[in-house]
Amino acid sequence: QAVAKRFNSACVRFLRLSLFGALKATSQLQSRIETGSFAAFHRVLLQDSTSLALPRRLAAIFPGSGNQHHAKTATLKIQTLYDALGEQFIDFLLTPFTRNDQSASRDMLAQLRPGDLVLRDLGYFVLGVFAEIAQRGAYFLSRYQHGTTLTRQDGQSFNLLKELRRHNTLDVDLRLGSKAKLPVRVVAIPVPKHVAEARRRHLRHNRNRKVNPSAEHLALLDWEIFITNVTPEIWTTSAVAAVYGIRWRIEIMFKAWKRHFKLPRFTD
Repeated sequence: QAVAKRFNSACVRFLRLSLFGALKATSQLQSRIETGSFAAFHRVLLQDSTSLALPRRLAAIFPGSGNQHHAKTATLKIQTLYDALGEQFIDFLLTPFTRNDQSASRDMLAQLRPGDLVLRDLGYFVLGVFAEIAQRGAYFLSRYQHGTTLTRQDGQSFNLLKELRRHNTLDVDLRLGSKAKLPVRVVAIPVPKHVAEARRRHLRHNRNRKVNPSAEHLALLDWEIFITNVTPEIWTTSAVAAVYGIRWRIEIMFKAWKRHFKLPRFTD
């Protein structure tokens, strides 16, 4: 009882400040702020999700992925929107595992404001959503989805691999999508050889049988490739990759929820 009484509002504030202080130290956010990387933006929004296995009796409400025995499973997906500069969550949405991130890509538009910067991984890659972010006077930064058509400003096709082998580093304005023709800045930076080889091993051994990487796809893993509508006047080529690394801040939070706060512990 004595310990329980100490968990008052002041204790909660202390734990909150301690948690976010630790996250700030590990995410390198403060160093990016000091360089002025976020000076042009009102908020830096990180959209991501994490999944939690639930008791099987909840499978009708939160259906999970099927297993090899075709048994019903229950999995909860937590969709989050986090403002890294304000250090606060803006939105939560609880959905079944069967609603993937691409389907949730548009969810953040309800919270979007002019001047916001949105950072997301490839799971949320939807051209129409990128276009709407830009139309609303906001900004996006994402990794490039392999196979998405790239063309020059004059409509001529752009061979990404050929250009990368010629120049090694790339920073060029192109059009994205065969129909959307979305104006984007494409930035590509080479990665260390051991990182590229690890990526290729992972892709070749992907458990999804639909994934059958082409020789071109495997070759492009030698680079980190991004798309953004942030101009070179705001970010240099090297700053693009450094800023995208801030996205891991939300992954650290998910890890803390699961490992330290024991969030996945449910009884069947």
